[in-house]
Amino acid sequence: MSAERKAPSSKEAREALRRLYTWHLRPPFKDNFDSTHWWAQEGHPEIEPGAALYEIVRRHPSVGKEWRGESPVSEGWKGWRWGVGPVPFPGPLVWTCHYGLKCWAKLTPTERKNWEFGAGNIKGLDFRSQQFQCGCIQTAADTTIAQEREHALRKEGQSVDELISLFDKDLAANPPTEAERESAIIQRAMHAHRLGYVLLAVAPDLKREEAAKVLVSSYREYLKRYRPKQPIQRARWERWLPLVGAFDYTQVHWQKDGPQIFARYRRILDAIHFE
Repeated sequence: MSAERKAPSSKEAREALRRLYTWHLRPPFKDNFDSTHWWAQEGHPEIEPGAALYEIVRRHPSVGKEWRGESPVSEGWKGWRWGVGPVPFPGPLVWTCHYGLKCWAKLTPTERKNWEFGAGNIKGLDFRSQQFQCGCIQTAADTTIAQEREHALRKEGQSVDELISLFDKDLAANPPTEAERESAIIQRAMHAHRLGYVLLAVAPDLKREEAAKVLVSSYREYLKRYRPKQPIQRARWERWLPLVGAFDYTQVHWQKDGPQIFARYRRILDAIHFE
């Protein structure tokens, strides 16, 4: 009969928790993860909300799990990284794993924009473009129809100009049918619903001022009836980078105020949701 497994001591439990939040300071990552506190250096780039968010998100325990291969979606992320296979998990985590070994100061302007686009709305900071904040289902349905038509017309070795010409001729000769439009609208509406978007129908004959008024009123009523799953967070991003610097220092040098800083740091990271 095998001996009963011994429950971990409180000291072991604390150390396990500490390892979870200090993965970037430990082998094999400490030599590859750029933990430079660039914001504390003389002549540092201007600190922007996106920079502060990036630096805390890339230190998240979930990012460490991805890099260690401890998550079931790790293989899916590797496939995405090298252009192979679908992306089976949330965008912010994908983009963070893609760039996260580099500090913000070493990202190119394009990489910064790409990361912010992938981050979307996280921890009270919203980098989504207007089309991702509020979009027209009918316009999106037209895009779906166009994509399906283009896919059906595409041939190997075909140039972009040839495809566009064929598409224009096909659309002129065969306008979208009502059944085609309804199918595309259903697809887009269901996709928006699954993403948690609010679906509103607006009468098309309203004046702009009246439409704006009823949209605000309808959205307000929706929020009263269906409260968001996650509370809206306030972004106190100005505090994040000094806390990151203090956390890294106390964990490396074992300062007396380490536990208090660890608790504050953990609260910040635990409030990050990648959904």
